[in-house]
Amino acid sequence: MEVSQVSKDDIAEKFGQGVADQISVLTVDRSLQWDQTYKTAYYAGICGGPRAARVVKIFDKLDNIFLLGLNRNEDVRVKYLAEIETFVLPMVARDVPELSAYFEQLVTEARQLGFFGTR
Repeated sequence: MEVSQVSKDDIAEKFGQGVADQISVLTVDRSLQWDQTYKTAYYAGICGGPRAARVVKIFDKLDNIFLLGLNRNEDVRVKYLAEIETFVLPMVARDVPELSAYFEQLVTEARQLGFFGTR
Protein backbone atom coordinates (compact mmCIF):
# COMPACT_ATOMS: atom_id res chain seq x y z
CA MET A 1 0.00 0.00 0.00
CA GLU A 2 2.93 2.35 0.54
CA VAL A 3 3.73 2.51 -3.19
CA SER A 4 0.32 2.04 -4.81
CA GLN A 5 -3.15 3.52 -4.95
CA VAL A 6 -4.72 0.28 -3.68
CA SER A 7 -6.61 0.84 -0.43
CA LYS A 8 -6.97 -1.47 2.52
CA ASP A 9 -10.67 -1.78 1.69
CA ASP A 10 -9.83 -2.88 -1.88
CA ILE A 11 -7.51 -5.56 -0.53
CA ALA A 12 -10.09 -6.70 2.01
CA GLU A 13 -12.71 -7.05 -0.73
CA LYS A 14 -10.50 -9.22 -2.90
CA PHE A 15 -8.48 -11.17 -0.32
CA GLY A 16 -10.27 -10.86 3.01
CA GLN A 17 -9.91 -8.65 6.07
CA GLY A 18 -7.12 -10.76 7.57
CA VAL A 19 -4.84 -10.26 4.58
CA ALA A 20 -5.70 -6.56 4.44
CA ASP A 21 -4.88 -6.17 8.14
CA GLN A 22 -1.53 -7.92 7.72
CA ILE A 23 -0.58 -5.78 4.72
CA SER A 24 -1.59 -2.67 6.64
CA VAL A 25 0.60 -3.67 9.60
CA LEU A 26 3.53 -4.31 7.25
CA THR A 27 3.16 -0.96 5.47
CA VAL A 28 5.85 1.52 6.57
CA ASP A 29 5.15 5.23 6.92
CA ARG A 30 8.19 6.43 4.96
CA SER A 31 8.03 9.89 6.57
CA LEU A 32 8.77 8.20 9.92
CA GLN A 33 10.97 5.34 8.75
CA TRP A 34 14.01 6.41 10.82
CA ASP A 35 12.08 7.52 13.91
CA GLN A 36 12.91 5.03 16.68
CA THR A 37 9.62 5.48 18.55
CA TYR A 38 7.69 4.81 15.35
CA LYS A 39 9.88 1.83 14.43
CA THR A 40 9.47 0.28 17.87
CA ALA A 41 5.67 0.56 17.59
CA TYR A 42 5.76 -0.63 13.97
CA TYR A 43 7.63 -3.81 14.85
CA ALA A 44 5.52 -4.35 17.97
CA GLY A 45 2.50 -4.43 15.68
CA ILE A 46 4.16 -6.98 13.44
CA CYS A 47 5.29 -9.10 16.38
CA GLY A 48 1.82 -9.02 17.89
CA GLY A 49 0.21 -10.27 14.70
CA PRO A 50 0.19 -13.53 12.82
CA ARG A 51 3.39 -15.43 12.11
CA ALA A 52 2.73 -15.04 8.38
CA ALA A 53 3.21 -11.26 8.60
CA ARG A 54 6.49 -11.69 10.46
CA VAL A 55 7.75 -14.17 7.89
CA VAL A 56 6.90 -11.75 5.07
CA LYS A 57 8.89 -9.00 6.86
CA ILE A 58 11.79 -11.38 7.47
CA PHE A 59 12.05 -12.36 3.82
CA ASP A 60 11.55 -8.77 2.68
CA LYS A 61 14.57 -7.71 4.77
CA LEU A 62 16.53 -10.78 3.64
CA ASP A 63 15.96 -9.82 0.02
CA ASN A 64 16.79 -6.16 0.63
CA ILE A 65 20.07 -6.83 2.38
CA PHE A 66 21.55 -8.08 -0.90
CA LEU A 67 20.97 -4.64 -2.44
CA LEU A 68 22.06 -2.59 0.55
CA GLY A 69 25.62 -2.23 -0.72
CA LEU A 70 24.31 -0.32 -3.73
CA ASN A 71 23.18 2.51 -1.45
CA ARG A 72 25.90 5.19 -1.33
CA ASN A 73 24.57 6.67 1.92
CA GLU A 74 26.56 5.15 4.78
CA ASP A 75 24.16 6.54 7.39
CA VAL A 76 21.24 4.75 5.74
CA ARG A 77 23.22 1.50 5.53
CA VAL A 78 24.17 1.70 9.21
CA LYS A 79 20.60 2.46 10.30
CA TYR A 80 19.21 -0.31 8.10
CA LEU A 81 21.54 -2.92 9.57
CA ALA A 82 20.82 -1.70 13.10
CA GLU A 83 17.10 -2.08 12.40
CA ILE A 84 17.65 -5.63 11.23
CA GLU A 85 19.72 -6.47 14.32
CA THR A 86 17.28 -4.86 16.74
CA PHE A 87 13.96 -5.94 15.30
CA VAL A 88 14.32 -8.54 12.56
CA LEU A 89 16.89 -10.99 13.92
CA PRO A 90 14.74 -11.69 17.01
CA MET A 91 11.82 -12.48 14.69
CA VAL A 92 14.06 -14.78 12.66
CA ALA A 93 15.11 -16.62 15.84
CA ARG A 94 11.45 -16.94 16.85
CA ASP A 95 9.80 -17.77 13.55
CA VAL A 96 12.43 -19.12 11.15
CA PRO A 97 15.28 -20.25 13.43
CA GLU A 98 16.92 -22.31 10.70
CA LEU A 99 17.81 -18.98 9.01
CA SER A 100 19.32 -17.31 12.09
CA ALA A 101 22.99 -18.05 11.51
CA TYR A 102 22.72 -17.27 7.79
CA PHE A 103 20.91 -13.97 8.39
CA GLU A 104 23.40 -12.91 11.06
CA GLN A 105 26.27 -13.68 8.67
CA LEU A 106 24.64 -11.57 5.94
CA VAL A 107 24.41 -8.62 8.33
CA THR A 108 28.09 -9.01 9.26
CA GLU A 109 29.13 -9.23 5.62
CA ALA A 110 26.96 -6.28 4.58
CA ARG A 111 28.57 -4.18 7.30
CA GLN A 112 32.07 -5.23 6.20
CA LEU A 113 31.40 -4.66 2.49
CA GLY A 114 29.78 -1.25 2.86
CA PHE A 115 29.13 0.47 -0.47
CA PHE A 116 30.09 -1.72 -3.41
CA GLY A 117 28.09 -0.10 -6.23
CA THR A 118 29.49 1.92 -9.06
CA ARG A 119 31.60 4.73 -7.69
